This record gives sequence, C-alpha cells and structure tokens, in this order.
Amino acid sequence: MQTFSLRRFYKRAKAIIVPSHGVKHDLVEHFSLSPDNIHVIHNPVLTADFFQRAQESIHWPWDNDDKTIPVIIGVGDQSPRKDFATLMRSFALLRQQRPCRLLLVGDGEEHAYLKSLAVELRVNDDVAFTGFVANPYPFIKKANVLALTSKHEGMGIVLAEALALGVQVVSTDSPSGPREVLQNGRAGFLAPVADVGGIATSLTTALDKPIDPEILYTAASRYSAEHSAEHYLRVLGLE
Repeated sequence: MQTFSLRRFYKRAKAIIVPSHGVKHDLVEHFSLSPDNIHVIHNPVLTADFFQRAQESIHWPWDNDDKTIPVIIGVGDQSPRKDFATLMRSFALLRQQRPCRLLLVGDGEEHAYLKSLAVELRVNDDVAFTGFVANPYPFIKKANVLALTSKHEGMGIVLAEALALGVQVVSTDSPSGPREVLQNGRAGFLAPVADVGGIATSLTTALDKPIDPEILYTAASRYSAEHSAEHYLRVLGLE
C-alpha cells in the first residue's frame, strides 16, 4: 500500500520534502520521481531547549575516578540494527592499547547479551550501562567520543546532537545518513559497517587527533529549528 501511494500521489505533488539527500536519491532511483521536485530539509534536531537539557545533572558512573581516562559513549536502542556488539568488540581492541571506558545509554532486546559480551571480552570493569534515560544529552556532553555503529541508519539524529555539543564522532558509513551528517568525514570519522578493526582505529584517531570543535558546530547548525524553518518557508514560497 505504501509503495502504491508513493507512485500514485507523490508524482502529483508540487513539492516533496525529505530529511536527507539519501532519501531523495532513493525516491528518484526507485520511484522515478523528478529530483527537481524533491527538496531536502534537515530535521530540526536542535530545538530551543536542547542546550538547556544538556546541562541537567546526571549520575556519571566514574565521578570519583581518574577523569583523564577517555569515555566512549553509545546511545540508542540496543537492537541488532544498532550493532552495539561491534562497538563492544572495537572498544575491547582499543582497551588493549590504552586506558578508556565505554558507556552505553539505552535499553533493548540485546541489553543482557551486551552485558555478557563485556564479560566475555574481559572489559566489563570499564563498561557501564545506564539503561533507558529520557534525556541522554548530559551523558553525551560529558563523553569524549560518541560512537554509532549501526548497520543502516536513515539519518543518525544522535550524530547531529553530539556535534552540537562539541563531542567527537565516530560512525559506520551505513546507508545513508551518517556520511551526510558528517559531511563526508569532514566533521567526524567514518568506518565500514561491522569493521571491528576499522572502528577501533577511528576511535583512536578521534581521541588523538580530534576535529576542531568549530567544524563540529558548523556541521550541526544545519539541524537547528531555525535553519529548518527558513527552508520550509522558502519551499512554500512564504519567505
């Protein structure tokens, strides 16, 4: 039914708004829609209260420990699609080379498996789980690197959120959002999907050779509510 609607009704629309160039490409490629009629407007991720929420107090698992030890953070549904198991294995490789910690924020069907995997890889002393939290932004802000190891990702909202908070980002180059959010690697580090060694190498680079925060902020600005509103007005002819 959805495919039928796309083919029948989208071709009659005067304008189609999509959140990424990857979605635009798919519509053109699979539904023969005119690219001139499709407008990319990024999701308004950074709303008015975003930075205020990032300042909220949290329980940080390592508050009383050595604060010079870097923390890698993974945020999201702990499901096969997000592939946190690969992140755990990459972290284990990194942990062999240097002191570091991994914080997983979220819950899901693989939660228990990930805890057992940490034990199996002998990194459980340096891995913490928060479970589900309504506001992950303070956790992201306090971390050194955010890692997204999804097998596929429509956009990767958490990438834009991390960039806005000045946090280094490592992501798998999954179809099709992360490369776009990270501006082809200019604003973050990309690694092949499910590549444990490649992700570990990218995490090392993010820690040792971080990208200038100004580049991160500029990349994130495309996802502000104001930026999205301006583009909507332009497409609707109301500016």
